[in-house]
Formats: sequence, C-alpha cells, structure tokens
Amino acid sequence: MGDRPVKVVEVGVCGVDTGMIWIGDPSYILHKDKKDLKDFQVEVGKDWDGFCELANKTDGCVQFDFVKGFEGLGVLIKGFGGDGTFPVEVFLDKDGLVTEARIRFR
Repeated sequence: MGDRPVKVVEVGVCGVDTGMIWIGDPSYILHKDKKDLKDFQVEVGKDWDGFCELANKTDGCVQFDFVKGFEGLGVLIKGFGGDGTFPVEVFLDKDGLVTEARIRFR
C-alpha cells in the first residue's frame, strides 16, 4: 500500500437521528432528473420508507449494489448504539491527500 498517514485531522461531526449512516457517492442517489440514473438504477427502496424497510432487515452493515449487478452503490452502517453526533477524522499522507476516513461512534 501507500505511505503511512502522517497526520490525523478531525474534520467535523456527523449527526444521526436514524441509528444509521450511509457512505456512498451522493451523485448516485441525489439527482434533479431521474433520467441521469438510467444506467445506474438503484435498489435502495422507492422512497424513504422503502429505504428504511430494506435497512431494517439487518442489524449491522450492508453493501448496497447497483441494479445492474455490480457493487459500489454505498454501504449502510448500523449497530453502533443509536443516535447522536459523531466525530469524523481523516488521515492525511505526506502530500496532504486523504488516505482514510474514520467515524468514531464511541
């Protein structure tokens, strides 16, 4: 792998009111025009209730895949104890590029 991180920086906090966090590219789920997603039709529920229904089928972490069958849509993380505000840190390499991100739930 690459160089070891040389610096850890707390970049902010993540607020949680649903007992879960989503990690993924927002461009896959937030579009003004749904036609933008025609090649990436997502399988995360038709609306918020549908998403929650899928999310409630697990107690831990879930990889969501694109309908076309390849992975990478995003990851849902649950099971960290509920709601709150959680610090987010990034690890930087010698060039100042992010090599890792961490959300501290405890």
